Amino acid sequence: MVEGIGMDARDSSRHVAEEPSAGALLDALPIEPIPKRQNLRNQVADQITELIVSGALPAGTRLTELGMAERLGVSRVPVREAFLILQGDQWVDIQESHGAKVHVPHPSEVENIYEVRMALESSAAALACRAADDAAIAELSTMANYGREVFLKDGGGDVKLISNVNEHFHDRIAQLSGNPILRRMIDLMIKKSRMYFTANIAHPRGVDAWNEHVAIADAIEHGEAESAGRLMYEHIRRSWQHYHDEVAGQPDA
Repeated sequence: MVEGIGMDARDSSRHVAEEPSAGALLDALPIEPIPKRQNLRNQVADQITELIVSGALPAGTRLTELGMAERLGVSRVPVREAFLILQGDQWVDIQESHGAKVHVPHPSEVENIYEVRMALESSAAALACRAADDAAIAELSTMANYGREVFLKDGGGDVKLISNVNEHFHDRIAQLSGNPILRRMIDLMIKKSRMYFTANIAHPRGVDAWNEHVAIADAIEHGEAESAGRLMYEHIRRSWQHYHDEVAGQPDA
């Protein structure tokens, strides 16, 4: 157990609608048909993942092979194969009768995800110090300062835009680590975090998080690997604490 993380999490599943139907929900989603190319199952899996991460398909939603196939414009075979891929990453749970249900995360999963993020992303930040050139440093600094200015100006503005900038900031650091396996693992963990925040209607941390981004970018600029890793570790830890406090403070928690 990472220090500062061992705490009693509340049952976040209470905040998730009980097994919503995918029928009408899928009809209303802005889903584009999958183009007929190779690796169709991966394309289907990627699109369903994004729908889950964004909250368009809430946790507990029942999905059928036929329903997803019709909406995506593919046969049932790549959908069935995609469900197996998604089950491996715990995005869905396979059900009987050719279907699946969007995974409902247990509070312990959320804690585990943040523990893994602290370990992986602190390592990525330290490694990025040796690979970041002037252009990459300028990009990180621009993103960090942009987010901070938006929050200082109007309290966050477009939440979706800010969320995308935040995700790109973390992904860029993972990319700069020079380790593609590390980057893929971090990408999965960040998507999981987005899903948990969406499912539990937790709000972004605000300007403090962006001040931390600025400090991380500054440490990377100066090649201070130990400092960059420590700052990233604390940044993720505070995000977990914020998530826990928000969910625990909700009326049904």
